Amino acid sequence: AKAFDEVQYYCEKRFGDVFWRVKKIFGSHAEKRITEGVKVLNEFAETVINGKRREADQGNLGPDLISRFLEEAKSKNETVSNSELRDIVMNFIIAGRDTTA
Repeated sequence: AKAFDEVQYYCEKRFGDVFWRVKKIFGSHAEKRITEGVKVLNEFAETVINGKRREADQGNLGPDLISRFLEEAKSKNETVSNSELRDIVMNFIIAGRDTTA
């Protein structure tokens, strides 16, 4: 939760800063925090998604969002990449957070 909060905070600060791209190039503190936070979020998502894939391989899909996407893809004989699943889940988290904040 802390990494998500930091990424969101520093990304919001970018909107008021016309020089954020320059700061990103030179690795300002805020940009480093965004990079570190995104890395934490990606690692966490990867761990959860890989766990769900293992459960799916064993036929133990649950009612959660990731399982539903994996099940739908399997029923259509398609594959869903981890990055696609991560993006879908992050969109739902952001949408839910914005509506409850």
